[in-house]
Amino acid sequence: MHVQLEEYRGWLEALALPDLYTPLGERSWITSSFDRDDARVFGELARDHRLKFVGDDEELAPGIRGHLSKDGHTFGTQWLSVETSAGPFVVAGDAVMWYSNVEEMWPSGYTNGNTYNMLMTYGQIYEYLKGEVNRIIPGHDALLFERHPSWKVGANEVAEVHVANWDKPLHPSRSAFRGLEPAP
Repeated sequence: MHVQLEEYRGWLEALALPDLYTPLGERSWITSSFDRDDARVFGELARDHRLKFVGDDEELAPGIRGHLSKDGHTFGTQWLSVETSAGPFVVAGDAVMWYSNVEEMWPSGYTNGNTYNMLMTYGQIYEYLKGEVNRIIPGHDALLFERHPSWKVGANEVAEVHVANWDKPLHPSRSAFRGLEPAP
């Protein structure tokens, strides 16, 4: 398992805070978005040499790099840059929750870090993609399915953001899709 080192350190520090900071126990704000059992699982994985800590701008696989958004949404939110034959894409996770975060430079309100750091990450991603915001796969934005070819599989919406040159599109009505056109 790969875990952003700053995220891990931040949660260990938060979980070690005195009771003063957690008057509601596990329902207190500082721990409201973290399962305490995850720290135990990470400890076991580390002990068994099955946990790899990731730093900033680290290659995770050929063409895929992890980037740190320190003290933004969380202690160490990580976003991924993915180099493809059609140019770069960003798998943003919680570093960019919605397209509007980058398009309007407007951060989400729930954060363990600070919104200024979130804005700096938005700018970094925007510059990396040379302003092509549709190349972002945001963590929580349903607009993804409007901006890219999409369809339903059972109850799940699926978006086809990019198709490698050596592959064929999976979208049922877009067998020739190779670009970034928005869904009809």
